[in-house]
Amino acid sequence: MKMALCLFLVWGWTFGFAEGMPKAEVHVNGRGPFHFAVDTGAGSTLLSMRLAKALGLKPDYRVELVTASGTRLVPATAKAQVSAEGAQAPDVEVLWCDWALPEGVEGILGQSFLAGHSYRIDTRAGLVTFGEFPTPQRNTLPVEWIDGRMAVKAKAPGGRTLRLIVDSGASEIVLWPKRPLPMTDAGPALASSHAGSSSARLGKIPWLQIGFVRLNEPTAGVLPGTRPEDGLLATRYFSQVYVQGDHVAFER
Repeated sequence: MKMALCLFLVWGWTFGFAEGMPKAEVHVNGRGPFHFAVDTGAGSTLLSMRLAKALGLKPDYRVELVTASGTRLVPATAKAQVSAEGAQAPDVEVLWCDWALPEGVEGILGQSFLAGHSYRIDTRAGLVTFGEFPTPQRNTLPVEWIDGRMAVKAKAPGGRTLRLIVDSGASEIVLWPKRPLPMTDAGPALASSHAGSSSARLGKIPWLQIGFVRLNEPTAGVLPGTRPEDGLLATRYFSQVYVQGDHVAFER
């Protein structure tokens, strides 16, 4: 049995859905197009149960999916041909999700498809475009891959360095730091993926530095527990995000 990390969409009493979450028209096994959301913070590519059955896919095994509320077993197809906006991958593992996706969305493109492709995310327009683009060299950072997801290093108060997953599906910065960070506490909130939710604390960090970009008093949700990474970096804080190979560039 395999393990996968679920996309992490955050909303609730004080969190809001990531309105700039990019979308793409996707073909699966030559059929489509289907309307997918693009989540750079998801290790896996997911299909709605309805679409998986309509495509005639067969489950090859079950995967233990890590979500905000714990773990759950979901069916998975080992190899599917997936293409989006001219980018193609012949052998993509796809998971079947039996919970509600956003209205009009038939699936989620995660890193099992995205890794190895170059693309630009326009967070204001909510679009992803595949291909090579000129990038703002001044703020291009190397990527560290953690559990199949891309992370960058960010500087924080107290001389801290945080490893944050670049996440187009998160509405706010999410942290589970190994040591507490100084922040103003705005009270309780609800952190939720489509497959479950858990309680969190919401507040503001004095600042966060990503390359040459400084975010002053960004809102962040703090979750209990520990993970290999220190948190999620919501791409909505940037106007454009460029991914090329093992590097990512941010533009305000």
